[in-house]
Formats: sequence, structure tokens, C-alpha cells
Amino acid sequence: ESIIVPPVAANPTIELQGTGCALSVIDGFALSGGNNLGVIRPTVNSTDGVQIRNNHIAGFTGSALFLDKSAIDMTVSRNVMDGSSQTGSGQIVFLDAPDIFQGFWFSSNWVRNGGTRAGLFVDGNRNVKPSINRSSQITDNLFANNDVGINMGSRAFDTGLIAFNTFTNNAFDGLQGGPKDSLIVSNLFTKNGRWGLALTSFGNTSAGRGATNDIVVCNTFTQNGIGGPATGNGGLFFSAAQFAGNNASHHVNFNNFSLNSTG
Repeated sequence: ESIIVPPVAANPTIELQGTGCALSVIDGFALSGGNNLGVIRPTVNSTDGVQIRNNHIAGFTGSALFLDKSAIDMTVSRNVMDGSSQTGSGQIVFLDAPDIFQGFWFSSNWVRNGGTRAGLFVDGNRNVKPSINRSSQITDNLFANNDVGINMGSRAFDTGLIAFNTFTNNAFDGLQGGPKDSLIVSNLFTKNGRWGLALTSFGNTSAGRGATNDIVVCNTFTQNGIGGPATGNGGLFFSAAQFAGNNASHHVNFNNFSLNSTG
């Protein structure tokens, strides 16, 4: 049985207040409404070990999760986050810089209907990275009907796993940004308006920025770049405007490309 929690006008619906909520679990809520501060948001110190799982979050105008405090081994799992009511500038899920997210797990969530906003937006300088206990991972999620499924910035994601996700019907890219030393495996990129996967630094050619030394294997790219915002888009994109050597560092093997505007 779910509990309907009405939003509080000037605050997040659920505040994570730091040390006292370590190892806390937010499980099984229906959260309806919320403002630009985020429906769930940490407000004091770090939120190590917090689990946010099995919740349905909708009706918010800004973000479902606005995570702007560092966290070790946080887990966000099996939630539905529906951005149909968004009117503010927030993304559905936002990981803010310069906060550090070690061992961050984002798994089996539905992140959808963001419209002109990203499903998941990650900002920072290699700040999503392994903890002592585990690597960061984004696995088994649905990113659908957003501006982009995931924007992970030019240098945020480091030594992690991106696997078994579906990126579909996002207006621009399914996944864009500069992951480093990461495994991108067994994802489905389909019917995204621009590129299924865009490995890019967003035009920044400085050392340390952009996608570097990733393994892209056993993914399916189909029907991307058809009827999107520009011609010549499609399945997989290596941006030329990156630090020299970034593109040559990747390994791309055993992927399936079919029916894209460009493979």
C-alpha cells in the first residue's frame, strides 16, 4: 500500500539531512507534486548508504531527485520518475558538482517524459566513481521521451558500468557525454532523434575532458537519427572536437547497427 505525501511549498517533500540518515531506506512511497528544489533532496552533509527504491514520483515541476551532497554507496533502484508535469529548469534526476558520488548505483528505474529536460544529468570532474566497496553503475533502466536520456557531462563518469539500459524516443541523444574507462555493454539505443550514443566533450578540447578509453560492446543501435533535429545523425558518434587521442582510445566490438540514419 502506497502513502500519498503532499508536497511542501518551500521545501523538498522528503529531506535527507545527512549523518542521521546514513543507511536509511525510502521505500514504497507515491510522491505527487514538488517544486524546483526536488521531491527528494539531501540538505545537510553527506548521505552515505541511502537507498531510494520502489517509489512512484510524479507531478513535480522541477526534479524528482536533486542530489547536491556527496554520497558513498547510494542506491536508487526500481523507481518510476515521470516528468510530465515539469515546468522548471530542473532535470528529472540531477547529480550536482562538485559533490562526489562514489559507488553510486542507479538501477531498474523508469525515467521518462522529461520533455525538454534530461532524464539523468551528471555534472562534475570525474566525481561519479568507484568507492572502496563497489564501482558506480547505471544498469537496467528505461530512459524514454526526454530531451536526452542521460547527459553525463564532459568528464563526470569514471570507471563505471553502463549496461542493460533502454534509451528510446529521446528527442536528441540517448546517452551523451564523456565517460572514462567505462564499460558500455548490452544497451538498446532506439528511435532517439539525434544519436543513440554520443561520446563527446561538448566541444572542450582540454586534457582530461571527454570520453576516454571506453569499451562499447554488444549494444543494439536501431532507428536512431530518423526524423530528428538534424540530418546525418544515427547510431554511434565520436565527436572530433575532443582532446587529441580520445577517440582512438575506445574499443567498439560486436554491436548491432540497423535502420539508423547513419550507423
